[in-house]
Amino acid sequence: MSKSKKERSGPRPTPRMDRSRLRSVLASIRDESLQEDVDATIRRIVREAENPGGDLAALSAYDLDPHVSRVAFLFLLRILKAEVVSPAIAAAAGKSAVPVLLQALRDPSLPDDRKLALPALCSLAGCELSRDEASACFKDFEGAMKRSMIEVTSAHSDQPDGILKFLFGLHLVDVGEDDAAPSQEALETGIACCTATRDANPSLSASALGVLVAIAAENNFHSDHLDAALDALAAIRSERASWCLAELGRWPALGALGAKARALAARLAAEGVAPRFNLLAEFSHGSVSAVDGAGMRSLTLFFRTPEGSLDAALFLLSDDRGVKAVTYLPEEGSGLEEQLRGAPGGLPFAPCTLDFARDLVADAWAVQEERGGILPSQLFLVRPHLGSDAIVPRHRTPDLAAYALEAMARSQDLARDSLRLLNLPQYGSLYFSSDAAYDFLSGVAPKRGGRVPRKHLETFAREIAIQERGLLLARMAANLEVESLAGRADQPLNRLAASTWLAMSENVVPFHEIPYVSGLCNASVEMITANLAMGFRTQAEANRAALEMDDTLGPLADDFFGELDEDN
Repeated sequence: MSKSKKERSGPRPTPRMDRSRLRSVLASIRDESLQEDVDATIRRIVREAENPGGDLAALSAYDLDPHVSRVAFLFLLRILKAEVVSPAIAAAAGKSAVPVLLQALRDPSLPDDRKLALPALCSLAGCELSRDEASACFKDFEGAMKRSMIEVTSAHSDQPDGILKFLFGLHLVDVGEDDAAPSQEALETGIACCTATRDANPSLSASALGVLVAIAAENNFHSDHLDAALDALAAIRSERASWCLAELGRWPALGALGAKARALAARLAAEGVAPRFNLLAEFSHGSVSAVDGAGMRSLTLFFRTPEGSLDAALFLLSDDRGVKAVTYLPEEGSGLEEQLRGAPGGLPFAPCTLDFARDLVADAWAVQEERGGILPSQLFLVRPHLGSDAIVPRHRTPDLAAYALEAMARSQDLARDSLRLLNLPQYGSLYFSSDAAYDFLSGVAPKRGGRVPRKHLETFAREIAIQERGLLLARMAANLEVESLAGRADQPLNRLAASTWLAMSENVVPFHEIPYVSGLCNASVEMITANLAMGFRTQAEANRAALEMDDTLGPLADDFFGELDEDN
């Protein structure tokens, strides 16, 4: 049987998408679905439109429907940035878009507000305009800029999620997948924007200015604009502004800026403007991990918003570096909990109250002050979640009351079976890994591999490991407290860990004779000699290499633990 004419001809080619049909496609995309299947729609437009670059540029500049204009701008922006298409396609789209964009910019009939976004598109398309060239295309460039900034500022909530979105729009947070720092130019633009629009949303502007000063400190920026930011904060004269100034006044390592913030906060307080941050989200629950062998622990807090979503704030705390990293994840708390539950086995977690979280941050803050370190700027953003009252930096001692240490008989039996503790990650991972340990073993470890001679193992235990006795005691105590908070203090191995800690802390048994210590020494020697064989001269070098290879937590590791620097 012969094939029909239709079958012989095959499927009809997809008709080309002219500008009117492209407009219909853009108009059909609703705001609530703008994040869904966007990439597929952009690829379809690039594949089917007659002139995707020029048509999107024309709709962005001239379409009377603000929604169509906005979607056209966003789609063209993504195409020109080569986010979903190849660089060659992006370049072709840019080449066809430039004449349309320049014509629109020079069109005296096009309102200034419509022209504001076009210079950025021109720049991405390969046609860089100077500020003078761009402003010459406007009737009132400065006025249009200010109206746009007021509109943007007014649209955001004054709560931390709105502040984060506002700063994201200014390219001052989450500035790139490569963790690139924000530029000083972007920082100064942000300060100018907050200052110019502070009457439109005073609380947002106050918080944003506070975060901007913290960003400047974190990135070691020095600018006269920072003094102006503090003056602008004081000029807002609100409870939020007073709170931000008081908080900056306590921020470590701010120097003259911190002193000025304290003076301005005191002046507002004298005028009756009390410091207060009205956070709408309420604390739901939290968790804290045990401390690992590098002295690091994670603290995760969850907050229920008035809309019913769950925000999350993550803190990475170090017992010798302070507050290492902070990440704020609005509306992502539920997903984060699932991710943490699905992570491979490791250090245990325990429930955490808000008061306990404040104590942990206060302890890390005290470490930061002692070492002259800079707090991460995102801590300022999430700081209201820890309560409006000031956090007073102070060290704390873990609470081991659940173990009734005072009732334990001081005898050689306290640590008799303590070798069993090596099987638990919260105790078995607390290796001796100081620079002194590496230096010692680099001199005695066999050059061609093999085991370290026994006499050197004994020297390591008696003379090297004992230098880290205080650190081991502190980390064991922290983990005993976590086990107590989790309701596991009565478990036999935790009781054994408590009695071993007591034997060690009161020298009931010589340090090097404690089976747990001997086992840790052997494990530490094996780990260090293996690292030395791979070319690592310190534990910090080995940790950096491990972080680069470890992706078991996926996005969480990238977004949070990826912020660890070489000091870890």
